[in-house]
Amino acid sequence: GFKVTNKKGFGGGDVVWEENKLGKYDTSEVRLLEIIEKTCPPKNFQCNTMLENYEEEIEKWFFKLRKDEKDFTEWFCIKTVKVCCPYNTFGPNCQACPGNDKLACGGHGKCDGNGTKSGNGSCECDTGYTGSTCESCTSGFIQNGSECNACHTSCDGDCLSEGPKGCIKCAAGWTHSDELGCTDINECEASACDEGVEDCENTEGSFICNCKKGFQKEGDVCVPAEPDLIDNEAAAAIAAAEKTDGTGDENSATKANEGEKAAEVESHEEL
Repeated sequence: GFKVTNKKGFGGGDVVWEENKLGKYDTSEVRLLEIIEKTCPPKNFQCNTMLENYEEEIEKWFFKLRKDEKDFTEWFCIKTVKVCCPYNTFGPNCQACPGNDKLACGGHGKCDGNGTKSGNGSCECDTGYTGSTCESCTSGFIQNGSECNACHTSCDGDCLSEGPKGCIKCAAGWTHSDELGCTDINECEASACDEGVEDCENTEGSFICNCKKGFQKEGDVCVPAEPDLIDNEAAAAIAAAEKTDGTGDENSATKANEGEKAAEVESHEEL
């Protein structure tokens, strides 16, 4: 509520008149009411009930104490109502979270119950970190000062340093080079796709088989597209594909057989 109302006024157009007649907005009861209205979500019954129960204390702080007690949350939640703990502490007795006073969980995780009277203080570490205070790196990450950085995508598991040269083992789709470390394998050079109906697209550590024009994906294979989707260029591609899979040879054989039968009929007629 304080941040939302920090630079507001009474809402009228004549600021000088408003301040002469109504006083400074910053210290006005109007602002106090707006702050209270914006402090709790509308459906948070517990929060709104607490504000109602401590309305007199809040008014006292707003008009008399806030010059000395500048942090409302600390004054109200920790000192007055005593339902919260200082940041980086947890539990009924406000014990210190693992880590240090300024960085709970080493700054790389969340302390369970941080700032509340609940929780067990255990650290939920960020990705790449592990340990009771998130002080170590997990597999696939490398220590760099106090940070854990991910090993290169070409690494299979751990690494000795950042980059493809630091990989202990190359991941699938990559091969080791003394000069460059793990380098991408271009599967398209080895005809990884069905060249008759697919175009091969190389990607880092893998490849993609895309259907040629005139074909569409059906399951894991490319089949001729629906007739109304095929243009002349696509039809030529389909015809070429049929020749490569033997269909064209069968058509030629059929035509040859028909020609032989026609020759036999002509010969019989001449006799």
